[in-house]
Amino acid sequence: MLRTDGLPGADAGAFDLDHADSIELLRRQTGVLELIAAGAPLREVLTRVAVSLEELIEDSSCSILLLDPTGAALHHGAAPSLPATYSADIDGIVIGPDSGSCGAAAYLGMPVVAEDIASDPRWVGFREIARPHGLRSCWSSPIRGCNGTVGTFAVYHHHPHRPPLREQRLVERFTHLSGVAIDHAGLFGALAESEERFRRAFEDNAVGMVLTDAAGRTVRVNRAMREMVGRSEVELLGTALGELVTPTPASAARAAEAMELTRPGGGTRGSIHYEGTARHTDGRAVQLAVAVSAVRGANGTPVHLSANLLDITQRRAAERDRRARREAEVARAAAEAASRAKSEFVSALNHELRTPLQAITGFTELLRTLDLPADRRRAALGHIEAPPRTSWRWSTISSTSRRSRPMRCRSTSRRSTSAC
Repeated sequence: MLRTDGLPGADAGAFDLDHADSIELLRRQTGVLELIAAGAPLREVLTRVAVSLEELIEDSSCSILLLDPTGAALHHGAAPSLPATYSADIDGIVIGPDSGSCGAAAYLGMPVVAEDIASDPRWVGFREIARPHGLRSCWSSPIRGCNGTVGTFAVYHHHPHRPPLREQRLVERFTHLSGVAIDHAGLFGALAESEERFRRAFEDNAVGMVLTDAAGRTVRVNRAMREMVGRSEVELLGTALGELVTPTPASAARAAEAMELTRPGGGTRGSIHYEGTARHTDGRAVQLAVAVSAVRGANGTPVHLSANLLDITQRRAAERDRRARREAEVARAAAEAASRAKSEFVSALNHELRTPLQAITGFTELLRTLDLPADRRRAALGHIEAPPRTSWRWSTISSTSRRSRPMRCRSTSRRSTSAC
């Protein structure tokens, strides 16, 4: 069976590597896998792959190109035996049916052999790049990963060359190994990127954040929390959340419930909210709104507590100021109402007292003009001259009332610095 590129199919002649090649292949594959397991950089792993194949194929130079995220261009991955200037010249090559062996292999999704670069039509646009370096043949295979083509694996020679079945089998093995390395790097790269995003989100969050172990002991503290209490992370590590934040009396039960979230079955209760106070190293009390939730491990068991702590000191101070202003307004209104009631009472009393006093005074003056015996006039006047003392008392009250003006109240806000 032949493929469209003229290379035999995978089952042609049931060909397989001999024992010696298999041993060498196994040894080199093991070395590459050990690098992958050790977390070596992708370029180092791919260089080891290329060198391993070059040692098994005489007079060969290998190149591994990586397909960019857009799937449109290939970029340098590893080429230990090729001139650096050549690798730089083909870096960023756009894939297509006439983009040399590598660009065509990535585009078509199958191996592409150029037995003689000087005459291969797919190399028209790249022939002058290869010629100064003495490159005469190139065959390239697509590298497949878990999500499709991820790159190409090319073998160059300095003379026209067509790969025999042995070389094809070796390239198949190392192409597959390259795909494993690239997938592994992609997965770990994504994991590292995710961890970095979490680290930045944790560390740079404006809200204080604390991560504890299952026992409630601090294992990580972000910058906002460190600034709230004026202490370094080293000083805070190992501190119990309950020691770092003292719950208010009204929140004590909720805070105790939060510490149960890492117990069996406790993590199903979602987050728990309460209020508490932390103490800054300068003595200030910092009032906090606390939200605690469980962080589960791979098997779903709660293994950490995550606490978000929002500084509400200013909010609570503003609430106390608003309360004080409202109470002052109520007191002012009550005082003004009392002042108005007093004025109305004095006015009514003035009217009630002055009317009869004026009548008595008038009768007194009339009595003085009557022709009465002196003893009777004196007796009559003696009975009616007592009211002037009442009039004097009223005049005193009225004068005092006029001097005491209506009460004027004004509210004054008082800033409270102590925690309630």
